[in-house]
Amino acid sequence: MNKWNVGLGDVARFKHAPFEGVVIGRAEYLYGCKQVLVKPSALKDSQPVDAVWFDEGSVDVIKREVFSAPEPSSVRAGGPGRGELPPTR
Repeated sequence: MNKWNVGLGDVARFKHAPFEGVVIGRAEYLYGCKQVLVKPSALKDSQPVDAVWFDEGSVDVIKREVFSAPEPSSVRAGGPGRGELPPTR
């Protein structure tokens, strides 16, 4: 597996247009394409702007690890746990 040049939590800027934000996701495909999901903090018309997928090579890292993910032991996935029943109405 190849090493990533862009990490989760990095601030990245798209090379070909004015789009900058925090990398919140990464995807690697079977034939080697790597993409990063960039979520800008800027607003447009007082509304949040959607995150956009870019090829990893088309973004420059501005700052490294501005945000970090929580430790896996402190995160609980959604849904009922073992032995728990879903809530009833």
